[in-house]
Amino acid sequence: MTTHPLRTILGAVCAGALLLLAIPFAQAQSGASTGRTLTDFAAELSVDGFSSATGQLVAADISVQADLDSRVLEITNNSGTASQFQVTTEVHFCGELGAAPISHATCAASIAPSALSFETTGLAETFPDLGPGETASSPAPITGTDSRSVRVLDPAELAQFIDVGQVSYGVATMAGFNALGGGGNSVVEIETFADVQIQIDYLYAGVTINKLTNGGDGVGLVEGEAVTWTYDVQNTGNADLRGVTVTDDKEGQICVVALLVAGQSTQCTATGVAGSVDYQNSATVVGAPVVNPNIPVSDDDVSSYVVLSPTPTPVPPTATAVQPTATPVPPTPVPSTPVPSTPVPSTPVPPPATPTPRTQQPLATPAAPVPSVNDAPLIDIELLTNGVDADDAPGVLLGVGDPITWSYVVTNTGLVDLYDVVVTDDQFGEVCTIDMLPVAAQSTCTRDGIAEVGEFGRNSDVSGVSRVGQRVTDIDPTHHHVGDEVLGKVEVPGIEQAPPAVPSLNPDEVLALTGDASTSKFSVALLLLGIGSSLLAASTLRSRRAD
Repeated sequence: MTTHPLRTILGAVCAGALLLLAIPFAQAQSGASTGRTLTDFAAELSVDGFSSATGQLVAADISVQADLDSRVLEITNNSGTASQFQVTTEVHFCGELGAAPISHATCAASIAPSALSFETTGLAETFPDLGPGETASSPAPITGTDSRSVRVLDPAELAQFIDVGQVSYGVATMAGFNALGGGGNSVVEIETFADVQIQIDYLYAGVTINKLTNGGDGVGLVEGEAVTWTYDVQNTGNADLRGVTVTDDKEGQICVVALLVAGQSTQCTATGVAGSVDYQNSATVVGAPVVNPNIPVSDDDVSSYVVLSPTPTPVPPTATAVQPTATPVPPTPVPSTPVPSTPVPSTPVPPPATPTPRTQQPLATPAAPVPSVNDAPLIDIELLTNGVDADDAPGVLLGVGDPITWSYVVTNTGLVDLYDVVVTDDQFGEVCTIDMLPVAAQSTCTRDGIAEVGEFGRNSDVSGVSRVGQRVTDIDPTHHHVGDEVLGKVEVPGIEQAPPAVPSLNPDEVLALTGDASTSKFSVALLLLGIGSSLLAASTLRSRRAD
Protein backbone atom coordinates (compact mmCIF):
# COMPACT_ATOMS: atom_id res chain seq x y z
CA MET A 1 0.00 0.00 0.00
CA THR A 2 1.55 3.32 -1.13
CA THR A 3 2.04 5.99 1.51
CA HIS A 4 0.88 9.49 0.50
CA PRO A 5 1.56 12.77 2.37
CA LEU A 6 -2.16 13.33 2.78
CA ARG A 7 -2.52 9.87 4.35
CA THR A 8 0.11 10.86 6.90
CA ILE A 9 -2.09 13.80 7.89
CA LEU A 10 -5.07 11.47 8.04
CA GLY A 11 -3.10 9.15 10.34
CA ALA A 12 -2.49 12.00 12.79
CA VAL A 13 -6.20 12.81 12.79
CA CYS A 14 -7.06 9.16 13.49
CA ALA A 15 -4.53 9.00 16.32
CA GLY A 16 -6.12 12.03 17.93
CA ALA A 17 -9.53 10.48 17.58
CA LEU A 18 -8.32 7.32 19.32
CA LEU A 19 -7.21 9.36 22.30
CA LEU A 20 -10.67 10.85 22.60
CA LEU A 21 -12.59 7.60 22.29
CA ALA A 22 -12.91 5.31 25.32
CA ILE A 23 -12.93 1.71 24.05
CA PRO A 24 -14.24 -0.67 26.73
CA PHE A 25 -12.77 -4.18 26.81
CA ALA A 26 -15.03 -7.17 26.27
CA GLN A 27 -15.63 -9.01 29.51
CA ALA A 28 -13.98 -12.40 30.12
CA GLN A 29 -16.19 -15.23 29.01
CA SER A 30 -16.47 -18.83 30.15
CA GLY A 31 -16.47 -20.13 26.58
CA ALA A 32 -13.88 -20.01 23.83
CA SER A 33 -15.51 -17.39 21.58
CA THR A 34 -15.94 -13.65 21.77
CA GLY A 35 -19.18 -13.77 19.78
CA ARG A 36 -19.90 -11.30 16.98
CA THR A 37 -18.54 -8.03 18.40
CA LEU A 38 -18.11 -4.57 16.91
CA THR A 39 -14.42 -3.82 16.35
CA ASP A 40 -12.09 -2.68 17.80
CA PHE A 41 -12.05 -4.76 21.01
CA ALA A 42 -9.93 -6.76 23.42
CA ALA A 43 -11.23 -9.89 25.13
CA GLU A 44 -10.16 -12.66 27.49
CA LEU A 45 -11.16 -16.23 26.56
CA SER A 46 -11.10 -19.21 28.94
CA VAL A 47 -10.49 -22.86 28.06
CA ASP A 48 -9.85 -25.97 30.13
CA GLY A 49 -6.32 -26.55 31.42
CA PHE A 50 -4.42 -29.84 31.33
CA SER A 51 -4.59 -32.43 34.14
CA SER A 52 -1.28 -34.04 35.04
CA ALA A 53 -3.19 -37.23 35.89
CA THR A 54 -3.60 -37.73 32.14
CA GLY A 55 0.11 -37.93 31.37
CA GLN A 56 3.18 -35.80 30.68
CA LEU A 57 2.27 -32.64 28.75
CA VAL A 58 4.73 -32.30 25.85
CA ALA A 59 2.99 -29.79 23.52
CA ALA A 60 0.03 -27.41 23.37
CA ASP A 61 -1.44 -26.48 19.98
CA ILE A 62 -3.22 -23.11 20.15
CA SER A 63 -5.58 -22.29 17.25
CA VAL A 64 -7.26 -18.90 16.84
CA GLN A 65 -9.94 -18.31 14.18
CA ALA A 66 -11.43 -14.95 13.25
CA ASP A 67 -14.76 -14.57 11.42
CA LEU A 68 -15.16 -11.06 10.01
CA ASP A 69 -18.10 -9.25 8.42
CA SER A 70 -18.23 -5.63 7.29
CA ARG A 71 -20.31 -3.36 5.10
CA VAL A 72 -20.49 0.19 3.78
CA LEU A 73 -23.29 1.93 5.63
CA GLU A 74 -23.25 4.85 3.21
CA ILE A 75 -20.95 6.34 0.61
CA THR A 76 -21.73 9.80 -0.80
CA ASN A 77 -20.15 11.35 -3.89
CA ASN A 78 -19.97 15.05 -3.07
CA SER A 79 -17.88 15.86 -6.14
CA GLY A 80 -19.20 17.39 -9.34
CA THR A 81 -18.42 14.37 -11.54
CA ALA A 82 -19.31 10.69 -11.63
CA SER A 83 -16.70 8.62 -9.84
CA GLN A 84 -15.82 5.05 -9.00
CA PHE A 85 -15.00 4.10 -5.40
CA GLN A 86 -13.27 1.00 -4.06
CA VAL A 87 -13.48 0.22 -0.33
CA THR A 88 -11.44 -2.48 1.44
CA THR A 89 -11.69 -3.45 5.13
CA GLU A 90 -8.82 -5.14 6.90
CA VAL A 91 -8.68 -6.31 10.53
CA HIS A 92 -5.59 -7.28 12.50
CA PHE A 93 -5.91 -10.03 15.14
CA CYS A 94 -3.49 -11.14 17.85
CA GLY A 95 -3.50 -13.30 20.96
CA GLU A 96 -1.26 -14.27 23.86
CA LEU A 97 -1.44 -16.46 26.94
CA GLY A 98 -2.73 -14.65 30.02
CA ALA A 99 -5.14 -11.83 30.73
CA ALA A 100 -6.54 -9.63 27.97
CA PRO A 101 -3.93 -7.22 26.53
CA ILE A 102 -4.45 -3.54 27.17
CA SER A 103 -4.22 -2.87 23.42
CA HIS A 104 -3.65 -4.58 20.10
CA ALA A 105 -0.24 -2.94 19.87
CA THR A 106 1.06 -4.57 23.07
CA CYS A 107 -0.42 -7.92 22.06
CA ALA A 108 1.08 -7.86 18.56
CA ALA A 109 4.49 -6.95 19.98
CA SER A 110 4.60 -10.00 22.29
CA ILE A 111 7.44 -12.46 21.66
CA ALA A 112 6.09 -15.16 24.00
CA PRO A 113 6.03 -18.73 22.55
CA SER A 114 2.23 -18.74 22.86
CA ALA A 115 1.67 -15.43 21.01
CA LEU A 116 0.36 -15.21 17.45
CA SER A 117 -0.75 -12.44 15.09
CA PHE A 118 -2.46 -12.29 11.67
CA GLU A 119 -4.61 -10.13 9.40
CA THR A 120 -7.77 -10.93 7.43
CA THR A 121 -9.80 -8.95 4.92
CA GLY A 122 -13.58 -8.73 4.91
CA LEU A 123 -15.10 -5.96 2.82
CA ALA A 124 -13.73 -5.59 -0.71
CA GLU A 125 -16.36 -3.71 -2.70
CA THR A 126 -16.50 -1.43 -5.75
CA PHE A 127 -19.09 1.30 -6.37
CA PRO A 128 -18.81 2.19 -10.10
CA ASP A 129 -20.24 5.29 -11.75
CA LEU A 130 -21.51 6.98 -8.59
CA GLY A 131 -23.02 10.24 -9.84
CA PRO A 132 -22.62 13.67 -8.23
CA GLY A 133 -24.59 13.83 -4.98
CA GLU A 134 -25.55 10.17 -5.19
CA THR A 135 -25.26 7.76 -2.25
CA ALA A 136 -24.84 3.99 -2.12
CA SER A 137 -24.41 1.22 0.46
CA SER A 138 -23.53 -2.47 0.63
CA PRO A 139 -26.52 -4.65 -0.23
CA ALA A 140 -25.29 -7.19 2.35
CA PRO A 141 -22.28 -7.60 4.66
CA ILE A 142 -19.17 -9.10 3.09
CA THR A 143 -17.47 -11.78 5.18
CA GLY A 144 -13.97 -13.11 5.65
CA THR A 145 -12.39 -15.89 7.70
CA ASP A 146 -8.82 -16.61 8.64
CA SER A 147 -6.98 -18.58 11.32
CA ARG A 148 -3.54 -19.16 12.73
CA SER A 149 -2.05 -21.73 15.10
CA VAL A 150 1.07 -21.99 17.21
CA ARG A 151 2.64 -25.00 18.96
CA VAL A 152 4.07 -24.43 22.45
CA LEU A 153 6.98 -26.76 23.32
CA ASP A 154 8.93 -24.88 25.98
CA PRO A 155 8.58 -26.71 29.36
CA ALA A 156 8.37 -23.44 31.31
CA GLU A 157 5.58 -22.18 29.05
CA LEU A 158 3.77 -25.53 29.19
CA ALA A 159 3.75 -25.37 33.01
CA GLN A 160 1.16 -22.56 32.76
CA PHE A 161 -1.39 -25.06 31.36
CA ILE A 162 -0.95 -27.82 33.96
CA ASP A 163 -3.42 -28.34 36.83
CA VAL A 164 -4.78 -24.78 36.71
CA GLY A 165 -8.44 -25.53 35.99
CA GLN A 166 -8.97 -22.75 33.43
CA VAL A 167 -6.44 -21.17 31.07
CA SER A 168 -6.88 -17.51 30.05
CA TYR A 169 -5.94 -16.36 26.57
CA GLY A 170 -6.17 -12.71 25.61
CA VAL A 171 -7.12 -11.58 22.09
CA ALA A 172 -7.33 -8.12 20.52
CA THR A 173 -8.45 -6.62 17.22
CA MET A 174 -7.62 -3.46 15.28
CA ALA A 175 -9.70 -2.61 12.21
CA GLY A 176 -9.55 -0.03 9.46
CA PHE A 177 -10.30 0.51 5.79
CA ASN A 178 -8.93 1.99 2.59
CA ALA A 179 -11.09 3.94 0.14
CA LEU A 180 -9.84 4.72 -3.36
CA GLY A 181 -11.59 6.85 -5.96
CA GLY A 182 -12.00 10.26 -7.58
CA GLY A 183 -13.96 13.27 -6.47
CA GLY A 184 -13.77 15.64 -3.53
CA ASN A 185 -15.65 16.18 -0.29
CA SER A 186 -16.90 12.60 -0.48
CA VAL A 187 -17.85 10.60 2.62
CA VAL A 188 -17.58 6.86 3.46
CA GLU A 189 -19.11 5.25 6.54
CA ILE A 190 -18.41 1.56 7.33
CA GLU A 191 -19.21 -0.97 10.06
CA THR A 192 -17.09 -4.02 11.02
CA PHE A 193 -17.77 -6.99 13.33
CA ALA A 194 -15.53 -9.89 14.33
CA ASP A 195 -15.96 -13.19 16.17
CA VAL A 196 -12.74 -14.68 17.60
CA GLN A 197 -12.60 -18.32 18.71
CA ILE A 198 -9.77 -20.19 20.42
CA GLN A 199 -9.05 -23.90 20.81
CA ILE A 200 -6.15 -25.55 22.66
CA ASP A 201 -5.25 -29.17 21.89
CA TYR A 202 -2.92 -30.88 24.35
CA LEU A 203 -0.38 -33.52 23.30
CA TYR A 204 0.75 -35.71 26.18
CA ALA A 205 3.11 -38.67 26.48
CA GLY A 206 3.06 -41.77 28.65
CA VAL A 207 4.53 -45.29 28.62
CA THR A 208 4.14 -48.38 30.85
CA ILE A 209 6.06 -51.67 31.12
CA ASN A 210 4.93 -54.97 32.69
CA LYS A 211 7.67 -57.56 33.20
CA LEU A 212 6.75 -61.24 33.84
CA THR A 213 8.79 -64.36 34.55
CA ASN A 214 7.29 -67.47 32.92
CA GLY A 215 3.99 -65.58 32.81
CA GLY A 216 3.93 -64.45 36.44
CA ASP A 217 5.80 -62.87 39.35
CA GLY A 218 7.54 -64.79 42.14
CA VAL A 219 6.99 -68.14 40.41
CA GLY A 220 8.78 -71.28 41.75
CA LEU A 221 11.36 -72.91 39.48
CA VAL A 222 13.76 -75.84 39.80
CA GLU A 223 17.43 -75.29 39.13
CA GLY A 224 18.10 -75.79 35.43
CA GLU A 225 14.50 -75.15 34.37
CA ALA A 226 13.98 -72.90 31.28
CA VAL A 227 13.02 -69.26 31.95
CA THR A 228 11.22 -66.82 29.62
CA TRP A 229 11.00 -63.14 30.57
CA THR A 230 8.37 -61.03 28.77
CA TYR A 231 8.37 -57.22 28.65
CA ASP A 232 4.96 -55.76 27.68
CA VAL A 233 5.27 -52.08 26.67
CA GLN A 234 2.32 -49.73 25.93
CA ASN A 235 2.16 -46.11 24.71
CA THR A 236 -0.48 -44.61 27.04
CA GLY A 237 -0.35 -41.06 25.62
CA ASN A 238 -1.77 -39.40 22.49
CA ALA A 239 1.70 -38.51 21.18
CA ASP A 240 3.83 -41.00 19.24
CA LEU A 241 7.10 -42.17 20.84
CA ARG A 242 10.38 -42.88 19.08
CA GLY A 243 13.50 -44.77 20.18
CA VAL A 244 11.58 -46.75 22.83
CA THR A 245 14.31 -48.69 24.65
CA VAL A 246 13.80 -51.59 27.11
CA THR A 247 16.68 -52.52 29.44
CA ASP A 248 17.08 -55.05 32.27
CA ASP A 249 19.32 -54.31 35.25
CA LYS A 250 20.68 -57.88 35.09
CA GLU A 251 20.37 -58.84 31.43
CA GLY A 252 21.23 -55.49 29.80
CA GLN A 253 19.44 -54.03 26.75
CA ILE A 254 16.50 -56.18 25.70
CA CYS A 255 15.11 -54.37 22.63
CA VAL A 256 14.67 -51.01 20.86
CA VAL A 257 11.38 -50.00 19.15
CA ALA A 258 11.97 -47.30 16.54
CA LEU A 259 8.38 -45.95 16.62
CA LEU A 260 5.55 -46.74 19.04
CA VAL A 261 2.33 -45.05 17.89
CA ALA A 262 -0.06 -43.55 20.44
CA GLY A 263 -2.14 -46.32 22.06
CA GLN A 264 -0.02 -49.09 20.54
CA SER A 265 1.52 -52.00 22.51
CA THR A 266 4.48 -54.28 21.83
CA GLN A 267 6.27 -57.16 23.58
CA CYS A 268 9.94 -58.07 23.88
CA THR A 269 11.30 -61.35 25.30
CA ALA A 270 14.48 -62.86 26.74
CA THR A 271 15.25 -66.46 27.73
CA GLY A 272 17.57 -68.21 30.19
CA VAL A 273 17.96 -71.10 32.66
CA ALA A 274 17.06 -71.01 36.34
CA GLY A 275 20.06 -70.87 38.65
CA SER A 276 20.60 -72.28 42.12
CA VAL A 277 19.46 -69.19 44.04
CA ASP A 278 16.39 -66.97 44.05
CA TYR A 279 16.50 -64.31 41.31
CA GLN A 280 14.97 -60.81 40.80
CA ASN A 281 15.54 -58.28 38.02
CA SER A 282 14.08 -54.89 37.12
CA ALA A 283 13.04 -53.64 33.65
CA THR A 284 13.03 -49.99 32.53
CA VAL A 285 11.51 -48.44 29.38
CA VAL A 286 12.36 -44.95 28.05
CA GLY A 287 10.87 -43.18 25.01
CA ALA A 288 10.99 -39.71 23.46
CA PRO A 289 7.84 -37.98 22.09
CA VAL A 290 8.15 -37.31 18.36
CA VAL A 291 6.70 -33.78 18.76
CA ASN A 292 9.05 -32.84 21.62
CA PRO A 293 12.03 -35.20 22.16
CA ASN A 294 13.33 -32.94 24.93
CA ILE A 295 10.67 -34.27 27.35
CA PRO A 296 11.19 -38.07 27.53
CA VAL A 297 8.94 -40.45 29.50
CA SER A 298 9.80 -43.69 31.31
CA ASP A 299 8.49 -46.52 33.52
CA ASP A 300 9.91 -49.57 35.34
CA ASP A 301 8.73 -52.89 36.76
CA VAL A 302 10.32 -55.82 38.65
CA SER A 303 9.82 -59.59 38.42
CA SER A 304 11.37 -62.61 40.19
CA TYR A 305 11.44 -66.35 40.72
CA VAL A 306 12.31 -68.61 43.68
CA VAL A 307 14.32 -71.84 43.43
CA LEU A 308 12.59 -75.02 44.65
CA SER A 309 14.41 -78.15 45.99
CA PRO A 310 13.91 -81.20 43.75
CA THR A 311 11.63 -83.93 45.26
CA PRO A 312 13.27 -87.48 45.31
CA THR A 313 11.36 -90.31 43.63
CA PRO A 314 10.59 -93.21 46.15
CA VAL A 315 11.78 -96.76 45.15
CA PRO A 316 9.54 -99.69 46.39
CA PRO A 317 11.38 -102.62 48.22
CA THR A 318 11.79 -106.01 46.45
CA ALA A 319 10.78 -109.27 48.51
CA THR A 320 12.19 -112.81 47.81
CA ALA A 321 9.69 -115.69 48.39
CA VAL A 322 10.95 -119.02 49.95
CA GLN A 323 9.00 -122.20 49.01
CA PRO A 324 8.54 -124.74 51.91
CA THR A 325 9.89 -128.34 51.52
CA ALA A 326 7.22 -131.02 51.91
CA THR A 327 9.46 -133.99 52.96
CA PRO A 328 12.60 -133.50 55.02
CA VAL A 329 15.71 -134.85 53.20
CA PRO A 330 18.60 -136.11 55.29
CA PRO A 331 21.86 -134.31 54.72
CA THR A 332 24.50 -135.92 52.49
CA PRO A 333 27.79 -136.62 54.28
CA VAL A 334 30.57 -134.32 53.22
CA PRO A 335 34.23 -135.52 53.20
CA SER A 336 36.38 -133.86 55.75
CA THR A 337 39.23 -133.24 53.33
CA PRO A 338 39.53 -129.53 52.89
CA VAL A 339 39.36 -128.11 49.37
CA PRO A 340 41.88 -125.35 48.74
CA SER A 341 40.37 -122.15 47.49
CA THR A 342 41.68 -120.22 44.47
CA PRO A 343 42.33 -116.60 45.30
CA VAL A 344 40.47 -114.07 43.09
CA PRO A 345 42.27 -110.77 42.42
CA SER A 346 40.34 -107.75 43.50
CA THR A 347 39.47 -105.07 40.90
CA PRO A 348 39.67 -101.50 42.21
CA VAL A 349 36.39 -99.63 42.04
CA PRO A 350 36.69 -95.97 40.89
CA PRO A 351 35.23 -93.36 43.23
CA PRO A 352 31.92 -91.80 42.19
CA ALA A 353 32.19 -88.72 39.96
CA THR A 354 31.83 -85.34 41.68
CA PRO A 355 28.61 -83.68 40.41
CA THR A 356 29.09 -80.42 38.51
CA PRO A 357 26.90 -77.61 39.86
CA ARG A 358 24.38 -76.09 37.33
CA THR A 359 24.80 -72.38 37.11
CA GLN A 360 22.78 -69.56 35.48
CA GLN A 361 23.38 -69.56 31.69
CA PRO A 362 23.94 -66.26 29.85
CA LEU A 363 20.84 -64.94 28.11
CA ALA A 364 20.68 -64.41 24.37
CA THR A 365 19.69 -60.87 23.46
CA PRO A 366 17.05 -60.95 20.73
CA ALA A 367 17.38 -58.79 17.66
CA ALA A 368 15.61 -55.43 17.98
CA PRO A 369 12.22 -55.58 16.24
CA VAL A 370 11.92 -53.32 13.26
CA PRO A 371 8.48 -51.67 13.09
CA SER A 372 6.63 -51.53 9.80
CA VAL A 373 6.67 -47.88 8.60
CA ASN A 374 4.84 -47.12 5.38
CA ASP A 375 7.14 -44.95 3.29
CA ALA A 376 4.68 -43.71 0.66
CA PRO A 377 3.61 -40.12 1.56
CA LEU A 378 1.94 -38.01 -1.15
CA ILE A 379 0.24 -34.61 -1.23
CA ASP A 380 -1.80 -32.69 -3.81
CA ILE A 381 -2.77 -29.02 -4.14
CA GLU A 382 -5.33 -27.49 -6.50
CA LEU A 383 -5.48 -23.67 -6.86
CA LEU A 384 -8.91 -22.41 -7.97
CA THR A 385 -9.98 -18.94 -9.12
CA ASN A 386 -13.59 -18.27 -8.06
CA GLY A 387 -14.07 -22.07 -7.89
CA VAL A 388 -12.60 -22.75 -11.35
CA ASP A 389 -9.49 -24.93 -11.89
CA ALA A 390 -7.89 -22.63 -14.49
CA ASP A 391 -4.43 -24.17 -14.96
CA ASP A 392 -3.98 -22.75 -18.49
CA ALA A 393 -3.95 -19.09 -19.60
CA PRO A 394 -5.93 -16.94 -20.14
CA GLY A 395 -8.12 -18.66 -17.49
CA VAL A 396 -11.24 -17.22 -15.84
CA LEU A 397 -12.83 -14.15 -17.48
CA LEU A 398 -13.66 -11.39 -14.96
CA GLY A 399 -14.87 -7.81 -15.03
CA VAL A 400 -13.03 -4.79 -13.65
CA GLY A 401 -13.61 -4.59 -9.89
CA ASP A 402 -15.07 -8.10 -9.63
CA PRO A 403 -14.22 -9.85 -6.34
CA ILE A 404 -11.77 -12.75 -6.63
CA THR A 405 -11.45 -15.69 -4.25
CA TRP A 406 -8.45 -17.97 -4.64
CA SER A 407 -9.01 -21.39 -3.02
CA TYR A 408 -6.05 -23.61 -2.11
CA VAL A 409 -7.41 -27.20 -1.81
CA VAL A 410 -4.87 -29.53 -0.15
CA THR A 411 -5.40 -33.33 -0.09
CA ASN A 412 -3.34 -36.07 1.57
CA THR A 413 -3.25 -38.60 -1.30
CA GLY A 414 -0.65 -40.87 0.34
CA LEU A 415 -0.80 -43.70 2.86
CA VAL A 416 0.61 -41.94 5.95
CA ASP A 417 -0.41 -38.89 8.00
CA LEU A 418 1.35 -35.61 7.18
CA TYR A 419 2.49 -32.88 9.60
CA ASP A 420 3.50 -29.19 9.41
CA VAL A 421 1.77 -28.69 6.04
CA VAL A 422 2.57 -25.20 4.66
CA VAL A 423 0.73 -23.55 1.73
CA THR A 424 2.46 -20.65 -0.08
CA ASP A 425 1.67 -18.41 -3.05
CA ASP A 426 4.31 -16.85 -5.31
CA GLN A 427 2.57 -13.47 -4.83
CA PHE A 428 0.99 -13.65 -1.37
CA GLY A 429 3.77 -15.59 0.33
CA GLU A 430 2.59 -17.93 3.09
CA VAL A 431 -1.17 -18.55 2.85
CA CYS A 432 -1.83 -20.94 5.73
CA THR A 433 -0.42 -23.80 7.80
CA ILE A 434 -1.99 -27.15 8.71
CA ASP A 435 -0.53 -28.90 11.77
CA MET A 436 -1.72 -32.38 10.77
CA LEU A 437 -3.42 -33.75 7.65
CA PRO A 438 -4.56 -37.39 8.09
CA VAL A 439 -4.63 -39.92 5.25
CA ALA A 440 -7.30 -38.98 2.62
CA ALA A 441 -8.12 -35.75 4.51
CA GLN A 442 -8.64 -32.45 2.69
CA SER A 443 -8.25 -28.85 3.85
CA THR A 444 -8.97 -25.57 2.04
CA CYS A 445 -7.41 -22.11 2.58
CA THR A 446 -8.57 -18.93 0.80
CA ARG A 447 -7.35 -15.48 -0.17
CA ASP A 448 -9.40 -12.62 -1.69
CA GLY A 449 -8.67 -9.83 -4.15
CA ILE A 450 -10.18 -7.40 -6.68
CA ALA A 451 -9.98 -7.84 -10.47
CA GLU A 452 -8.15 -5.20 -12.53
CA VAL A 453 -7.45 -4.93 -16.28
CA GLY A 454 -4.92 -7.43 -17.66
CA GLU A 455 -3.97 -11.09 -17.74
CA PHE A 456 -2.71 -12.65 -14.53
CA GLY A 457 -1.26 -15.96 -13.38
CA ARG A 458 -0.04 -17.21 -10.02
CA ASN A 459 1.40 -20.43 -8.60
CA SER A 460 0.67 -22.25 -5.35
CA ASP A 461 3.03 -24.57 -3.50
CA VAL A 462 2.42 -27.02 -0.65
CA SER A 463 4.87 -29.03 1.43
CA GLY A 464 4.47 -31.48 4.31
CA VAL A 465 6.47 -34.04 6.25
CA SER A 466 5.66 -37.60 7.35
CA ARG A 467 6.08 -38.92 10.85
CA VAL A 468 9.54 -40.29 9.98
CA GLY A 469 10.77 -37.10 8.28
CA GLN A 470 9.91 -37.75 4.60
CA ARG A 471 9.05 -34.43 2.89
CA VAL A 472 6.57 -34.18 0.01
CA THR A 473 5.59 -31.19 -2.16
CA ASP A 474 3.24 -30.25 -4.98
CA ILE A 475 2.51 -27.13 -7.08
CA ASP A 476 -0.45 -25.91 -9.13
CA PRO A 477 -1.10 -22.72 -11.18
CA THR A 478 -4.22 -20.68 -11.94
CA HIS A 479 -5.01 -17.82 -14.36
CA HIS A 480 -7.56 -15.09 -14.95
CA HIS A 481 -7.93 -12.14 -17.32
CA VAL A 482 -9.89 -8.88 -17.20
CA GLY A 483 -10.80 -6.48 -20.01
CA ASP A 484 -12.72 -3.21 -20.12
CA GLU A 485 -15.03 -4.75 -22.67
CA VAL A 486 -16.44 -6.95 -19.90
CA LEU A 487 -18.16 -3.91 -18.41
CA GLY A 488 -19.16 -2.55 -21.82
CA LYS A 489 -17.10 0.59 -21.30
CA VAL A 490 -13.52 1.78 -21.32
CA GLU A 491 -11.47 2.57 -18.26
CA VAL A 492 -12.23 6.02 -16.87
CA PRO A 493 -9.02 8.07 -16.69
CA GLY A 494 -8.10 9.40 -13.29
CA ILE A 495 -9.65 6.57 -11.27
CA GLU A 496 -7.10 4.58 -9.31
CA GLN A 497 -7.56 0.79 -9.35
CA ALA A 498 -7.33 -1.26 -6.20
CA PRO A 499 -4.26 -3.55 -6.03
CA PRO A 500 -4.94 -7.20 -7.06
CA ALA A 501 -3.77 -8.58 -3.71
CA VAL A 502 -5.20 -7.67 -0.32
CA PRO A 503 -3.29 -4.60 0.85
CA SER A 504 -1.50 -4.89 4.17
CA LEU A 505 -1.01 -2.07 6.62
CA ASN A 506 2.38 -0.40 6.95
CA PRO A 507 3.63 0.37 10.47
CA ASP A 508 3.56 4.11 9.84
CA GLU A 509 -0.11 4.13 8.82
CA VAL A 510 -2.97 4.47 11.30
CA LEU A 511 -6.12 2.51 10.61
CA ALA A 512 -9.47 4.23 10.87
CA LEU A 513 -11.32 3.22 14.00
CA THR A 514 -14.55 1.35 13.19
CA GLY A 515 -16.06 0.48 16.54
CA ASP A 516 -15.66 -0.60 20.13
CA ALA A 517 -16.91 -3.39 22.34
CA SER A 518 -20.21 -1.78 23.29
CA THR A 519 -23.51 -2.98 21.87
CA SER A 520 -24.13 0.34 20.14
CA LYS A 521 -23.24 0.80 16.48
CA PHE A 522 -20.06 2.70 15.74
CA SER A 523 -18.90 3.88 12.31
CA VAL A 524 -16.09 5.99 11.11
CA ALA A 525 -16.45 8.46 8.23
CA LEU A 526 -13.54 9.11 5.95
CA LEU A 527 -13.66 12.44 4.11
CA LEU A 528 -12.05 12.00 0.72
CA LEU A 529 -10.65 15.22 -0.74
CA GLY A 530 -10.11 14.78 -4.50
CA ILE A 531 -7.46 16.64 -6.41
CA GLY A 532 -8.65 16.32 -9.96
CA SER A 533 -10.13 12.96 -11.01
CA SER A 534 -6.89 10.96 -10.89
CA LEU A 535 -5.47 11.59 -7.38
CA LEU A 536 -6.19 9.73 -4.13
CA ALA A 537 -8.62 11.85 -2.17
CA ALA A 538 -7.43 13.32 1.09
CA SER A 539 -9.69 12.22 3.88
CA THR A 540 -11.10 13.46 7.08
CA LEU A 541 -12.71 11.35 9.71
CA ARG A 542 -16.16 11.40 11.09
CA SER A 543 -17.81 8.94 13.42
CA ARG A 544 -21.33 7.97 14.08
CA ARG A 545 -22.50 6.19 17.22
CA ALA A 546 -26.12 5.01 17.35
CA ASP A 547 -27.86 4.53 20.64
